[in-house]
Amino acid sequence: DALTPHALEQRDLEALVGKALAPDLDDRYASASALRDDIQRLLANKPIHARPAGWRYRAQKFVRRRGGEIVVAAVAAVALVTGVVLHTRSLEASRDVARAEALRTERTRQYLEDLFQGSELPSVKPESVRVATLVQNGIREAVGLRLSADSSLQIDMLGTLGIMSERLGNFVQADSLTRMAVARATALYGPDYPETLYQRMRHAIVLGRLNQRDSAEQQLRAIVELARNQKTDPKHPIIAEASLAMGSLLRERGQPAQALTYFQTAAELSRTRDSTSREYSQALRELGNAYGEALEFTRADSAFLRALPIVRRRYGPRHPEVAFLLSSLGFIASQQGKLDEAARYEREGVDINAAWYGPNHYLTAASKGVLAQTLIRMKQFDAGAQLSRETIDAFTRNPDLGPRSVYTAVARSTLGVALAGKGDHQGAVREYQQSYEILHAVVGDSARNTITLASRLALEIARQGYPDSAVALLRRELSISEKAYSAANPYTAQVRAHLGEALVADKKYAEAIEVTRAS
Repeated sequence: DALTPHALEQRDLEALVGKALAPDLDDRYASASALRDDIQRLLANKPIHARPAGWRYRAQKFVRRRGGEIVVAAVAAVALVTGVVLHTRSLEASRDVARAEALRTERTRQYLEDLFQGSELPSVKPESVRVATLVQNGIREAVGLRLSADSSLQIDMLGTLGIMSERLGNFVQADSLTRMAVARATALYGPDYPETLYQRMRHAIVLGRLNQRDSAEQQLRAIVELARNQKTDPKHPIIAEASLAMGSLLRERGQPAQALTYFQTAAELSRTRDSTSREYSQALRELGNAYGEALEFTRADSAFLRALPIVRRRYGPRHPEVAFLLSSLGFIASQQGKLDEAARYEREGVDINAAWYGPNHYLTAASKGVLAQTLIRMKQFDAGAQLSRETIDAFTRNPDLGPRSVYTAVARSTLGVALAGKGDHQGAVREYQQSYEILHAVVGDSARNTITLASRLALEIARQGYPDSAVALLRRELSISEKAYSAANPYTAQVRAHLGEALVADKKYAEAIEVTRAS
């Protein structure tokens, strides 16, 4: 009788195990490499040596292995007879097959990422299964896999291990793995195939983590353009994922308006495919961040609250994805002045991340930094300063971030605000200066974080008794902000307000009134 795919694989597996454990040594596999070869043949839907290779069995395996090609060939033959109508239908069927294959691959990736990122059980921590050790073992397995055995499997393994390394904060290792995945995919599929574009996208994301943002942006723009061309199914997941990655990079570079367009595209495409998916929740989270950057707090809050139940159902209540959303909700609440609510959200986020990653991991530190900002707004300057120092220490110890990263600069800026609140203005100036030097070198003068930091530094300089220097610095920052974001942008208005304050300290009252009214 014809076997279903599941039954066929089950019989293959039973035969393989039976041969490996046969009572008579002569009936077993001759070596470990022979067993490994049969396992690889099983995974590749090829006939295994443990079963008699009759014509029916070989035919079944051939259909399982090359079914897509058989269908395409049959449809093409029919199209020659039946004409344009059936040919059009065959193209639609081919797109459905390609889309289903993309979804299968994505589900496999998600499973492996979720397995290594965390469990739904709060009592199970990553270190209990030695995640880093598993990743290193996986790298050796992936790199050592013979290309002739299964090139597509090797690409998936390298790409997924790159994602895992990135999650663990090992960005240099992630860079190496994603580069290898891109090279293998390009050799197997070509440079513009969706699978190759996916691997290129993951590599671009890693470049952004390594502060190579110009290269990352250039690559992502090219990927988005290629993904949108006529060769790619408009419903293929790569379009939504590439749009999401591009938006995230633009938001980090202080371009929230441009980022918003990409996030809206990613959210709509993901919602259309599956409104309960992880992709949709991630798009909503990034969309909320972009709305927050644009000071549209109500929309930001709505996006985060739509994402939260999706993430909780998918991962459980004590998962890092939940923690990220809680921190985001806390940040928006803090911006709206709902400080007690913000602190509750953010403390829960810190607790979840600390349970998963440990208290000194860079992701835990990032959530601590958000909580520190809220505590400072609540006038809890000592607590805010302590959390900021812990955050700086965690970022500095991370070998792929270090003392000169954007993350470290933002944490130093937060510490400066806490010190200023305590009355330690010299300490605040010291932290602001270090932060400004990092941001100036890494993201440039026109990034929003750099402009905000320079404004804070200028006000502290004025309070130290040097208002003329503060005025000069703020005039420069105002000019930069107007060119980068326009004169009517809220962030530009904030710089102008700070300039008015510095002009008062410099006793230039008439200009101070004019500038403050304009702000």
